[in-house]
Amino acid sequence: MQFEGAIIFMRKVIGFLIFCMIFISFSKVGISEASPKSKYLTKEQSIIPPVTFYDNYGAKENKSLNFLTNGTYEWKWTIRSASQFSFNKYSNNLVYYKDYNDIYTAIDGEGKRNWMFFDERADVYRTADGMLISTIYDNASTLQIIGEESKTITEHGSLKIYNSDETVRANLNFIKPNSPFSDIYWLDSNGNLIVLEQTGIVSYNKKGQKNWTYQTDILVSQERLFGTTTNVDNIYFSDVNGYLIVEIGNKRMLLDDQGKPVKIEVEEQNLQSNFTNYDYSIKWKGGSYEAGEGAVLISRDLSKKIKWTYKLRRYGPPENIVTNSKGHVFFSDLNGNIYGLDDMGNEMFCLLRNNSAITHTELLVNNEGDLIGITENIGMFKIGLRKASMRINGESFKLPYSPIMKNGVVLVPYRDFLERLGFKVVENKKTHEITGKMETKEIRFKPGDTTVYLNGKQRKLAVGAESHDGTVYIPLQIVAEVSGLEMEWDPSIKEARLGTTSSLAQNAVERFLLQVEQGDETKIKNALVPSNSLTLKVTKLLGTHESYKQIMDIRSISVKSIGKDEMMVETVQRNQLYFQQNQAIMDKVMTNHFTIKRMKDGQWKISDFDL
Repeated sequence: MQFEGAIIFMRKVIGFLIFCMIFISFSKVGISEASPKSKYLTKEQSIIPPVTFYDNYGAKENKSLNFLTNGTYEWKWTIRSASQFSFNKYSNNLVYYKDYNDIYTAIDGEGKRNWMFFDERADVYRTADGMLISTIYDNASTLQIIGEESKTITEHGSLKIYNSDETVRANLNFIKPNSPFSDIYWLDSNGNLIVLEQTGIVSYNKKGQKNWTYQTDILVSQERLFGTTTNVDNIYFSDVNGYLIVEIGNKRMLLDDQGKPVKIEVEEQNLQSNFTNYDYSIKWKGGSYEAGEGAVLISRDLSKKIKWTYKLRRYGPPENIVTNSKGHVFFSDLNGNIYGLDDMGNEMFCLLRNNSAITHTELLVNNEGDLIGITENIGMFKIGLRKASMRINGESFKLPYSPIMKNGVVLVPYRDFLERLGFKVVENKKTHEITGKMETKEIRFKPGDTTVYLNGKQRKLAVGAESHDGTVYIPLQIVAEVSGLEMEWDPSIKEARLGTTSSLAQNAVERFLLQVEQGDETKIKNALVPSNSLTLKVTKLLGTHESYKQIMDIRSISVKSIGKDEMMVETVQRNQLYFQQNQAIMDKVMTNHFTIKRMKDGQWKISDFDL
């Protein structure tokens, strides 16, 4: 019995030693038994996504969409016609995309168009410093005819370099040989363009002026059967030292920024490529995120040890991984589902399609840390941090803290707001009374007191000025009254608006036209007085296909008649309508009219239009 007990004891010891060895080996590669589990959102946190989903046949199909959110992030806007990001996706606070009509568009953070450019033969690229380069292919490309099929073997065209105001800075012609590489040009670290021409490899500066030409060993020839051919196998830049690398057979030439050979290698070496796959891994100040085996996202700290892992619900693997400065990580999967996690691996939102088909998706994070993406059947969208916004006479105004709603009263941080309206603000340190003066207008109030003085007259309020976390808030309606302005609160997007009656009506029309251009049906419905006839009008206006695009440029806008609760707004605008392959169905300047009504909650909404 003692012998058997000794064997059992030895087995336990050996088992313990094996466990220790496994634990130590796992620790070396960064695997931790104490890795916390992610918190998943539940079906009770599901809301109807404020977006119209179209299937591949153009039919509406919202039943399969679920948007789960814990309230940290919310759906901001949608641009239905966007098909893919273009250029380097994001620079100069603008997002660049291409739609189904080959129209290249730059938009700001609100989804408002900044400029547009289209040519069905063009590829357009935006450099990191904002320079725009378009590659336009001529129709006179050399074709090789084999039987009944034709194949483009030599492409002719031009490179256009644009200034920041989209005027052409330089125009370069090119002939792309029948070669293994697909690039037309390359950019060095100084923004110079490298082009392969019949004279050799040529460098041009940002103004289109020639820097240098490299001709040694470069052959570009014209043949009757094969078109323009070259002996150059590849051209690319090295991340190691920034040299331009030209490969010809087993020879590799390294050129400096003056086009002079630094080194010629005959034996092939494993140089570092200039390509990094950002889709499956990304770094941030607190560590990194990467796709693991299977449907798993891995979070690592700065020492590369695993902090936590997240297993995707049923689809995978994670791709298009992006993150913001807070460590919030966003990614998609093969089926177009989109996820947002906090830095501890907990779900903040999920857009679930319940879709088994492979779906193209692209994602980026803007300067505000919000997610902007493009995915099939939805278009471009923005999912941003939940925060209220404010507009004064139509212009966006950023408050230090979001407004608070209490018993139906909108409260806003007082100081920045009053100063923005032109009030000089003084606070009495002893009595804590706050006074705002502007010419003949005055407002006085105390935090915690429901009594306020407007131009010297006492007023008792249901909800007065209050202090929250050290910040004093004041009722927006009282500020509007003392300023001689009107206010409205839009609960659908949590936006407070202050302005004259005319500016509020004009802003309602401007928002509506932007939403029509974006194809955002949900926001359009919120902008209209509930009416079946208006719903039919909007359906006809938007069309039923994602490539049906309208562009409306307002030339002038004015209020023609003002009533107590109804106004007539007139616009003169250039209306353009496109449908597939850049075909302009309509392009003309028109005068349009909009009837605006004040609702019971104070909002101005459109009750009729003649678009």
